[in-house]
Amino acid sequence: MIGAQAVAGNSILPFRLAGLHNTHNWPDHGGFAKLGNHGSLSARRRAHCTRAGNNEEVGSLGRELDMKTEVLRGTDFSDMAEEETSRQELQLPEEGYIGLFVRMLGMDNLVEDREEAVRALWRHSMGGLDCISEIVAYPGVLTLLVSLLPSKRTASSEAAAGLLRNVSSCDVHRPSVAESGAVEELIGILTRRTLAQEVREQAANCLWNLSLEEVVRNRLDISELLPVLWTMLDSEGSDKEAATGILANFALNDCNHELLVEAGIIPKLADLLKSGEGSRVTRQEARKVFLELVQNAQFKQMIIEEGMVPVPLIGASAYKSFKPLLDVAPTLPEGLNVKPPSLPSTFGAGKLLLGLGQKDNLYNLDDATQLAIEGRARQHFLGRVGLLEKEASKQEATTASRKDAVTIMTWWDGIPRLVLILGLEDIKVASLAASTISEIAINEDIRLAIQKAGSIPYLVRLLGSGDEGATEAGAAALEQLAVSFDVRKSIDAHGAVPALAEIVKADDAPGSVKEKVLMALDRLTQTGEEVKAMIKSGAFPALLNMANSSSANTYAKQEAEGILEELSSRKVDSRQKLVDAGGIPALIHTFASGVPSIKQKAARVMENLAARDSHAESIVTAGVELPLKSLLQVIVEERVDPLETPDIVELEETWAAITAACRLLNKLLIHKKVREIIDCRGLALLLAQALKSDLPLHVKDWVSASLLNLDRLIGITTNANVTIESEVIVHDRIPRLVNEIESSIDRDVQEEAAIQLRDLVSQGIESYVAAIANAGGIFPLVELLESGTLKAQEAALSVLYSLGTNEENHPALIRAGVVTPLQRIVRTECSQWKLALYLLRVLPA
Repeated sequence: MIGAQAVAGNSILPFRLAGLHNTHNWPDHGGFAKLGNHGSLSARRRAHCTRAGNNEEVGSLGRELDMKTEVLRGTDFSDMAEEETSRQELQLPEEGYIGLFVRMLGMDNLVEDREEAVRALWRHSMGGLDCISEIVAYPGVLTLLVSLLPSKRTASSEAAAGLLRNVSSCDVHRPSVAESGAVEELIGILTRRTLAQEVREQAANCLWNLSLEEVVRNRLDISELLPVLWTMLDSEGSDKEAATGILANFALNDCNHELLVEAGIIPKLADLLKSGEGSRVTRQEARKVFLELVQNAQFKQMIIEEGMVPVPLIGASAYKSFKPLLDVAPTLPEGLNVKPPSLPSTFGAGKLLLGLGQKDNLYNLDDATQLAIEGRARQHFLGRVGLLEKEASKQEATTASRKDAVTIMTWWDGIPRLVLILGLEDIKVASLAASTISEIAINEDIRLAIQKAGSIPYLVRLLGSGDEGATEAGAAALEQLAVSFDVRKSIDAHGAVPALAEIVKADDAPGSVKEKVLMALDRLTQTGEEVKAMIKSGAFPALLNMANSSSANTYAKQEAEGILEELSSRKVDSRQKLVDAGGIPALIHTFASGVPSIKQKAARVMENLAARDSHAESIVTAGVELPLKSLLQVIVEERVDPLETPDIVELEETWAAITAACRLLNKLLIHKKVREIIDCRGLALLLAQALKSDLPLHVKDWVSASLLNLDRLIGITTNANVTIESEVIVHDRIPRLVNEIESSIDRDVQEEAAIQLRDLVSQGIESYVAAIANAGGIFPLVELLESGTLKAQEAALSVLYSLGTNEENHPALIRAGVVTPLQRIVRTECSQWKLALYLLRVLPA
């Protein structure tokens, strides 16, 4: 007997043997009993060896098998728990016969003998690392096991896959299994739907173990396996665990992320986690997939859209500052109004059991609200008993060093957990939750859930914490939440606007913090736009009719009355609160001294305030005109060195600041009192000079709008003959039309642009013709002459003829290839052939 080589220094990983404690997953013990109950095995073996001509081997092997038979006859394999307990005290019957069973795996043996041998080895491998190492110590045993995988005998294939599964669960032996060619055979088993379920189950779990190796993952064709894994995800038990585990291992490679997402893995696994289906291992592996995908911003948003929330791991010790209010009666989520119990409760049990008294649908809560209540109660309970992140406490040191460590939770558990973290005394930890809230607040449902969970007071508290990071995170979260009109009301009610105004007034506030604060103010000062739209659309009479109607149902009448009451009670909005807090001088100072990105955001807030006459007058009186002129003057005087590469980001921010300044000016000019105070002539001259600069077309659009407004007010001219309107046409409209002809793929758009150019040229103003040439219009017009519609060709020919009257344009016309289409038009004698002939005559030969 060949001695087994000892393998030391390696610890076996926990076996991926989901369900092996159940007796139906263990190999059939009858296979071992056959050695004792039937003498046919020895006879078959002796007969086979006799045919091979090895009589001496027959005798020795037969004696060994007969001795084994005698031993096995008296052995009871029915009770697996008792046998595992006595393993250390009594050597198993097959121990000491491992070499014999390995020899019986040989391909020259009968299939029945090979089946009995592999089942015995599978049985023996369940003893742990030592037993597995004893089997693997024999050279070539893994290759023999791989050869049994495609066997037509279900028991043989199942046992071989199960044994390879056990071997691959050990770190030290996993590479050997991968090198033995098992991967290809396992994939073949999974892709063949006709094989028995137990075989596919063992093969899937074995491939789960092997896919932990990066070399194996690189060899696997994920597109081939995905349909099989999708089918397994819809099954129950070990199949679902294995499929999720393989997907989790695939997600370890960044190159597989896009394929997994395109296959629809995010909604599939999100539904699995939200429904609570599958085992704990399945859900754990599904979270591993999300933890890998969440590192990509785009995939992270898709995960959040499916109702899964990335919650930062802060360590169990961080929750020591959690102060559960045990003496306060439980409360319902913010914004939920229900009728209190008729009978008062001495100990607060009435509020606690409020949800049980839903008689006649009096407290009929929707599913989302009910989940929010349950999730908040669950998280507060875990906080009180100290069970939050207990599992992660072993890795607390690692978690503390990794600020990006997160876990994935459903929204009804994740959002209350984030609010719980917001309420901790550690401001650094609370700012992590605020940053996460700003990331997940991507739709109306999530924003309302965050508000109902009670986050707004904690976020407002962060604004006054004095910590720059916490203030910035809180402002960013409030800005995202303020997208919702309903949440905006709660933010306003908790005093966020005065707190934000104080930060804007602070001279020592960093630029990044001020930028986030101004973004939040921009959102909050838009309050009331929806009300104005409702009044303009005629919804007010409809609400009144519904509230006074006798035929409307009770619920509709209550909703209408609530909206009308809310509108009538709104005496002081967010804009007035900002003005009362001294925000206008601070905004003007920020607009005058900030960087371009901050200038743009300050101008947007003032634009919101300028909707009211009194506020617009206050803005002009406070001195907004001077920083407006300074910004335009810098643009006029700025000259970029042609040898210096401009900073694209800085240029974009500057253009955005100019656009915001022009929008603010347009909003101020609406009010009569402002037009009497502001220096319209000086602003118009600066805007006209800015229009002649190399600003992008989308910026010139707003500059032109402001110029035209000023022109209508004062009728100013830039010189004795040229009006503001002609300057706008030359420097804004004509370049825009040329750009449409050149870049648009819509033939109708090109046709309309060419017709407008023809109409402008027909006015006989030389500056218009020169503006077309300066904007690079010759080449796109010639191209339109060849490929445009009939009307576009006629318009282009008219413009080109006007351009041809100036000899300076002749070289550009010839380089653009205008001669060939002109000759074609002349030969076809279409309606414009004479104009084409005149243009050919004026061009040099």
